[in-house]
Amino acid sequence: MKIKSVAVLGAGAVGSYVIWGLSEKSDIRLGVIAEGERAERLKKNGCAINGKTY
Repeated sequence: MKIKSVAVLGAGAVGSYVIWGLSEKSDIRLGVIAEGERAERLKKNGCAINGKTY
């Protein structure tokens, strides 16, 4: 069985690292679960890691 969809719970230090790593995989649908102010900030600005926005 091949993993096709991944949801990352949170986009803090660890979650952002996971997002960065999985974003390079073209065959995986990636989602991020966040709430509150962080969720609003991610919707508006995305997640910037090393100068690249995801």
